[in-house]
Amino acid sequence: MPLLKDLSARFVTLVDINPPSMGEIRINSERITMHRQVATLQEAQGLNLLCPACFENNGGAKGTHPITLYFARKSVPESSQYPCWESYGHELDDMSLSPTVILTSCSYTGRVQNGSIERVS
Repeated sequence: MPLLKDLSARFVTLVDINPPSMGEIRINSERITMHRQVATLQEAQGLNLLCPACFENNGGAKGTHPITLYFARKSVPESSQYPCWESYGHELDDMSLSPTVILTSCSYTGRVQNGSIERVS
């Protein structure tokens, strides 16, 4: 059961890269989003970390893609592209999320609890 810190977890906020004069930027019909790292959970809109399934399968970070988990009630755009989790705790070491994290493309379901993520069946 890796710690969030083992998965290079960091608090992030969304950055608007769509200048008003250009309209919305999309690639293959997907809106482009970027993240900026922030220091605390209070200012974060989400958590960026390495995919726990691929981290496990690859034996570490090499070849492992990142994922972002967005927090409920943190001004994240309402879209099916952005499911949201309730966040509990104060920092990475004691963070818990609800509900469970389901990564269908990587066949993974996990629970973030007390600063770590554990696969559940």
